[in-house]
Amino acid sequence: EYKAQEPLPWKTDALAPEQIEKVDKIFHKILWLDMVEAGVLTALLNEKMGLKLGAKQTKTLEKFAEQQFLASVGGAASSDEGSGEGGGEEEAAAAKLVELKLTGFDAKSKIKVIKEVRAIAGLGLKEAKELVEGAPKVVAKDLKPEMAEELKAKLEAVGGQVELS
Repeated sequence: EYKAQEPLPWKTDALAPEQIEKVDKIFHKILWLDMVEAGVLTALLNEKMGLKLGAKQTKTLEKFAEQQFLASVGGAASSDEGSGEGGGEEEAAAAKLVELKLTGFDAKSKIKVIKEVRAIAGLGLKEAKELVEGAPKVVAKDLKPEMAEELKAKLEAVGGQVELS
């Protein structure tokens, strides 16, 4: 467990010192969540606070969570039916996972490409811009070939140059 060396130096007139300390402890715990845990926490907070994500935002979060999950388990999904004959199928599926790599883009469509990369990778605007400008870069890893082809088509439609590996 991570322990902060010093509490964050922030104060407000609206909170008592105990409240500030409580929030600071929670903040430091949140900092050490992985992406899947942070996604679950975000969804739970949105639900409890009555916030609703749009369909595109929800789909993007689900894709990102799936990618992170696949990456965390090494690309192989576990199942109860995996014993016996199913084991070979899992290994074959893991071997077929591909990467989506942005190799370049049409300068006229740079903004569209940044928006699409942002949606695919679940990045913030600054991170997506840096990724696009730093091409060639991997946008997504451990994708099923069908998903990779779909995302490749989307990026190419907005002016991106993409390769699958």
